[in-house]
Amino acid sequence: MTFYRQHHLTVAEILEIFNYADQNRDGQISTEEWDEFHRIFISEFEANDADKDYKLSHEELKKLLRSSESLNKIAYRTQISRTFAGMKDHEKEQDFKKSMEDDEKNEGKKDGKKEAKKEGNDMEDKKDPVANIEDAYQRFYQRLTGYVMIALDTQSDGSLNFREYLTFRKTLVAWYTCAQEIMTRPAFFCALKIINPYKALERNDSDIIYKIALKLGSDDFISYPQFVRVVDSYVSFGRFDGVQDDGTVSKDEMIKELENAA
Repeated sequence: MTFYRQHHLTVAEILEIFNYADQNRDGQISTEEWDEFHRIFISEFEANDADKDYKLSHEELKKLLRSSESLNKIAYRTQISRTFAGMKDHEKEQDFKKSMEDDEKNEGKKDGKKEAKKEGNDMEDKKDPVANIEDAYQRFYQRLTGYVMIALDTQSDGSLNFREYLTFRKTLVAWYTCAQEIMTRPAFFCALKIINPYKALERNDSDIIYKIALKLGSDDFISYPQFVRVVDSYVSFGRFDGVQDDGTVSKDEMIKELENAA
């Protein structure tokens, strides 16, 4: 429990992490399960938490994305705009997009000034091509980190706690296994089976959830931010102990879950 207290996690978040670590679903975590969970998830999180505040800041996340080949599979240069297409009425995301556009405009102005200063210089004074590539990578990962942060920062504190990071790892595997730049209906069914392989899921149920997810956005496909939000709801609903066969939850079960999350 020391680990959970240090990471400032809610009871609901602790239960979610417990269920993820309890691979055989026997209601307890063995030493082997904990060691495996620590090796795959906790060790990477703590290694990249440079200031040891039990959260990943924007800069810490950017370094992690850039250094991990598996994590940056979430979006390549030609995919990032559609993969992270926004959600309707998401003011925070709109503000971020505006700030990104302003940054790009400012960068354009700076580049224009630099070009003006370079006029008349010899060819050998031009910027190193390697430096140009590095600068492009920096801008790309700055955008990618911002988009990932928006999609996963449920507490809106500008950082990712361990549960949010775990959500990223979990949804990332489902995304690059089943989807490409967007999530289609067949890919969505595949992804939900990866998110919770222990839960029986019919394709009809998956299609219903997919249609609900589509209503969250303004396009005819599911972007990664939409997928994360749907998965959060799907996993949260799955925490109820007494979910009925018809997919309903009783009032008592709802109250119990809300008390646990407090």
